Amino acid sequence: MAIGLRVTVDGINNQAGSLAERWHKLLDDMKQFTDATSGLSAANLQALGFSAPDSTAMVAIISNMKFYVAEYYGVLNTLGAVNYDAAFLPVRGVSL
Repeated sequence: MAIGLRVTVDGINNQAGSLAERWHKLLDDMKQFTDATSGLSAANLQALGFSAPDSTAMVAIISNMKFYVAEYYGVLNTLGAVNYDAAFLPVRGVSL
């Protein structure tokens, strides 16, 4: 166990909740980013100043991020239809 992790019910609950909150915030930020950028082509990115190789790489990165966001929110079910956002509501302190 990492130094500082209290192995108690409260410690485990607090750590799980904190991790779920951070994960949710990160994926929410990633969703906003991909919503704003997923329509950009390599040519669009080059017009903004990206080099040709960098623009191609960024289109792939944005696509991968969008896929990951879809997995997290349960829109895609390649891992067996798990909605991680809903699954971690309880440890984030959200009741339905």
